[in-house]
Amino acid sequence: MSWTPEELAAILQRNPVLRVLEEVPMVLTALGGKLKGPSKYHARPTTYNGRVYHSMQEARYAEELDYRVKAGEVRWWCRQAEFPLPGGVFYRCDFLEVWADGSVHVIDVKGISTPVYKLKKKQVESLYRLTIEEL
Repeated sequence: MSWTPEELAAILQRNPVLRVLEEVPMVLTALGGKLKGPSKYHARPTTYNGRVYHSMQEARYAEELDYRVKAGEVRWWCRQAEFPLPGGVFYRCDFLEVWADGSVHVIDVKGISTPVYKLKKKQVESLYRLTIEEL
């Protein structure tokens, strides 16, 4: 999917609640220096470049994106872009990328695809006319 800057601005104007979050609050409870219980899907929060990512795979992909920006392949990228869905529900992708050619890529780093994720993915792809790429 490729949007011109004007088309992207129009989408953002039509959807004022669409917003990009720089930071994602991680819900981690520390007890005596240890995390309380393992992750539901055994993902390990990993820090890269001073930011905590939900999994090691996400952190590695963020590092790859930084290299792509330096190489000029990607203009910019952000984490945790939210797409509003009917009923006051949001879909939050792992990465939103804008490439040098102007194309926009929505990336979800997946270990396990849950039924809720699959439903939200279909809704986002239908409402926003884009394709969510899974890694």
